[in-house]
Amino acid sequence: MNANVTADEMTAGATDASGSGGRTNFRSERILWGLAAIALSALIAIACFRGVPQLSSLETTINDMQRVMIAPRSEQDKRISVVAFDEKTLTQFPYRSPVDRAFLADLIDALGEAGAKAIVFDVIFDQPTEVEKDEALIDALRRFPGPVVAAWGDQQAGFTAEQSAYILEFAARAEIDLGFAHLVIDDDGIVRRFATRLDGIPKLSMPGVMAKANTGEEPMVTGVIDWFQPSEVGKTLFQQLPAMRVVQFAERDATLNVLKNALGDRIVMIGADLEQRDRHQTSLGVDPRNTRTIPGVVIQAFVLSQLLDGRVVPNASPTVIYALVIAVATIGVTVGLSRWNLGWKALAVVSMLVAYLTIVFFMARAGTYFMPVAPVVAAIFMSFLLAISLDSFLTQRNERFIRLAFSHYLEPAMVDQLADDPQALRLGGDRREMSIIFTDIQGFTTMSEELPPDQLTRLLNDYFDGMSDIIIAHGGAIDKFIGDAVVAHFGAPTPMADHALRALQCAGELDKFGERFRRKNAHLGLGVTRIGVHTGTATVGNFGGRARFDYTAMGDTVNTASRLESSNKRYGTRVGVSQETAEAANALASREDKLPLLQTIGQIMLKGKTKPVTVYTVNNDADEEFVWAYEAAFSMIEVDLAKARTALEELSRANPNDPLVRWHLQRFERGDTGTMIGAA
Repeated sequence: MNANVTADEMTAGATDASGSGGRTNFRSERILWGLAAIALSALIAIACFRGVPQLSSLETTINDMQRVMIAPRSEQDKRISVVAFDEKTLTQFPYRSPVDRAFLADLIDALGEAGAKAIVFDVIFDQPTEVEKDEALIDALRRFPGPVVAAWGDQQAGFTAEQSAYILEFAARAEIDLGFAHLVIDDDGIVRRFATRLDGIPKLSMPGVMAKANTGEEPMVTGVIDWFQPSEVGKTLFQQLPAMRVVQFAERDATLNVLKNALGDRIVMIGADLEQRDRHQTSLGVDPRNTRTIPGVVIQAFVLSQLLDGRVVPNASPTVIYALVIAVATIGVTVGLSRWNLGWKALAVVSMLVAYLTIVFFMARAGTYFMPVAPVVAAIFMSFLLAISLDSFLTQRNERFIRLAFSHYLEPAMVDQLADDPQALRLGGDRREMSIIFTDIQGFTTMSEELPPDQLTRLLNDYFDGMSDIIIAHGGAIDKFIGDAVVAHFGAPTPMADHALRALQCAGELDKFGERFRRKNAHLGLGVTRIGVHTGTATVGNFGGRARFDYTAMGDTVNTASRLESSNKRYGTRVGVSQETAEAANALASREDKLPLLQTIGQIMLKGKTKPVTVYTVNNDADEEFVWAYEAAFSMIEVDLAKARTALEELSRANPNDPLVRWHLQRFERGDTGTMIGAA
């Protein structure tokens, strides 16, 4: 990479090319693009979390966690008690459903004696049972001193006309109110919301009827259920008693006072608490300590408690969510388009994220407001990434004058480096790990003496074009052309973690191109392209004087690549790959990013090394099965030379043109043994 222009001249040209008018236009353009990025990132964040079920469910789950796991805990609600039909209660009766109505009559009388204020039956009386027991229940309901609400359903709910008529008849005779027991279940099967009215349904819900009877006001129509957690671990928000125990306590004077203390002046919710009946997943399930499903009657108790208080869950409204998303998108784009160092930009965005999540946590902890999380976090990162991409795009456009000015003087990789950092023109270098490719055409000097100059020029230019395209496509930089030789490096000027993998893959493609080019020009006597690849530490940078310099790599790594290239002549191979390159590339290879087929040449003592290293070749002329068979034969050389020789002879019959099979068999004929095959 030679250039006969000084660093001062280059820097001056860059300064002159960007006048104040250009800077003003560029700044205005950045503002316009920034506004577009804000709008786009905000729109995407809002649309995704409203229109994509999986993302919407994520935000809903986070909201559940705020309300259940972070929000303040509450004392037990002393206005409502739950009396449940559990297994112990139902096993005493000859049939489980409907619940024995004589027992229900006793239960209502017991609640009346205990001083219960009202009753909500999460039970549907949709058919007659035994006449005497039905009449006993109706009489008990009439005797109860407070309001009673029972579950109602019609044909829309799946009941027959006869059942619907019986429900209304029973309620009229018992002088009780009716309300629907329907629960609102989200698409993910979780109960989060309630509704006291449903479209086309003339009645209120059971909690709605009872709340209206107690407050005298119309209850909220819909809302998010306020899942208060009890303040003490192991406690429940509502007192819960087995129905059988209530009846038993009322039968004895000694325990009746206990029952009065427990249920006096309370609204009693009556329903089933059975493992396989009327149980539901709720938002409470986000708490790992409370993963069980909840009986429907308990859910109705939560709703009734909320209606009695008129509590509205302080979730952020859509307007607030949109405003927050737009606000953080504005900040994210502003930071992304700023002239700060990328590290400072990232730190600013992370700090903003931490600050916002801290506010979310403490507001939820206080129970004052539940703020959106997922769409805001998505907007933060999306706007920042969009801005970073936009900044890169606009900066590249603004720096085109550097690329245009220098593309005729320097290699593309060097131009890229100068566009990013013009100060890189200073003389000097640094040591870094990189991979070097060294190529050479066999017999080119002899051929070049026989060809006319114009034909030689066209041939060499076509060859260099093909080789250069492959090197650049794999991310390499062309160090120099030396006659017909090409030197390329990977890992400079731009560092790359996978330089060994790229170099090895590039060598495989260069070998394929070299063979195609040789066959196309075989009539000219063009020889094979030999390639050496090595990975190691080299000194890379600008070397020379102020007027002329060369960006190149120096050191033993470059020399080793050259020696590996020339050693191919000895073994009949076209590509020599060092153990360092093979191991580093193999560590980075994947199913999608495969290595070319590597065939072991043997152990070679490279110049400057104290220990022999294994050297490989790239075999583009055989299939995987052949290479595997060769590797198996090679691995037997140190173990059983006779078997190794037999295996190699079989491979020679299958593929007589393989140079390594032929090389090792010739070695054995000379009496050589082992895998140490010489020095390079």
